[in-house]
Amino acid sequence: FVDHLAKCTAKKVRFYDVVDEPAEAKVYVVVEIQFTCNDETYAEADPEGGIVQIAYANNHKAEWHCRRRNAEQRAENTENTENIYEYFDYVDRIGLLNGEQLSSDEAIYFEVLEVPLELGVKSESLYLVTRACIGDAGYTIDQMGANNGSRVPLKAFENRADAESYRVELERRAWRTVNPFRLACAQSNWAFSSLFDAQDDRLSNGLSEVQIVLAVQKLQMNAPRSVDRYDNGDWVGWWDATAPLLSDEQFAEIWGIFSGFRLFEVVEVVVG
Repeated sequence: FVDHLAKCTAKKVRFYDVVDEPAEAKVYVVVEIQFTCNDETYAEADPEGGIVQIAYANNHKAEWHCRRRNAEQRAENTENTENIYEYFDYVDRIGLLNGEQLSSDEAIYFEVLEVPLELGVKSESLYLVTRACIGDAGYTIDQMGANNGSRVPLKAFENRADAESYRVELERRAWRTVNPFRLACAQSNWAFSSLFDAQDDRLSNGLSEVQIVLAVQKLQMNAPRSVDRYDNGDWVGWWDATAPLLSDEQFAEIWGIFSGFRLFEVVEVVVG
């Protein structure tokens, strides 16, 4: 009887079923990929994101727009060959282009990114919550050491207030998990540990190390170096040791030092 019951049960039991669920709304965002020129022969693409161009509710329209923009850029390269690199490297880029190395006449300059949408597309513009592009040395920067503006779209909203609310939520979560000193490299410094290589080094928002020391001391906190010392403080290690003890208000103040290095931003984008 037990064997018979087991056989019957094995035939009738269902471990999986099919259910109807509403499809997740999406928007398709065209971004312009940003490149760092490493030498005279090639340029390396940012690992993610780009400069937001336009959004579409339809993927086919987004891909068509992207193909047209890429074709226009390649045609421009053909006419003006003086400043064009031999090839473009996508070795660290996330997604379909990962590992590619393309010549200038086949390079990809614009890409379509799929982004969740809070509501259906009805308006002429949307508000994207974006994250700064993060490379091996922190925020991606241009040749002059300034933030290059490359962003990663995370979620789209019809209403700016909803987008700002979501941005604040992400920002507050990041405060306790992200080390801001790993992200904001000085213009001429690629080392994580010191943040600054020389006495006159400044962050891309113009702040010197002394100014950061003073801002930290104003919060009644001990900085990793004093104002009158010339050696560089270990800001990355200081943050890792200090962050667990900070209040929400202190987190906000510390992140406020890095104005110009917003980890999350709201970007308005036209819907095509």
